[in-house]
Amino acid sequence: MRRHRAIPRADHILECVARAGKPLSLSDIAREIEAPVSSTHDLVDDLRACGYLTRVGAGYRLGQRLRTLRLIAGHADQPPLTPDELTELNAVIEAPVALAVLVGSDLVYLHGVGEVPAEIGAVVRDHVPRPLLATAGGRAMLAFLPANERAALLAEHASPGDAVAFGREIDEIHACGYALSDGSVQSALRVAGVPVFDGRRLLAVVVVAAPRISDRPSPALEHAARRTATWLASRARP
Repeated sequence: MRRHRAIPRADHILECVARAGKPLSLSDIAREIEAPVSSTHDLVDDLRACGYLTRVGAGYRLGQRLRTLRLIAGHADQPPLTPDELTELNAVIEAPVALAVLVGSDLVYLHGVGEVPAEIGAVVRDHVPRPLLATAGGRAMLAFLPANERAALLAEHASPGDAVAFGREIDEIHACGYALSDGSVQSALRVAGVPVFDGRRLLAVVVVAAPRISDRPSPALEHAARRTATWLASRARP
């Protein structure tokens, strides 16, 4: 089913305004989303009318609708792991860790604990969306999703060759309980992605990092990934 173009554009507008750090004018928003001012005006008006945006002088910032939705959600809006829990895990496995969730077709980091190279820390801190197949966390997320959801994401967002190649990895990821990076993105680190479940429902992934010493497999990283899986299992609800 084809999505209505207004929905991803509205999402893009909200992200641009959220990241701007200051009110954005209508022309600023139109430029950011690469759309005509006229159609952007209609979308911005609708978002403002629903409370997602509010007018500040000649610009727009996020409105209160998102806040009220979070309040309505209550406990359901809590992160799969709190920052304190992630800090505890970091101390247990003695390795940097980050929590990431699936947002649309991308992996987005919520928060992280531990020292990593600045350019990688910025991806976590700024919640930069990452393609699923490009990251260990994303591949773990894909592998443990229900098969129909995984197939839909791969059909829309991966080339046929990449989808087939990933299909060959799934059994191994399931057997290990985590996915490992191939180093193509995080060249300074080797990374593992470990799924976070609530019962049988996949909520998130914990990404565990270790320094890259060589191109050979890292026993220390795999040990940290296994300890992470054990730690998560001890807290999981049946």
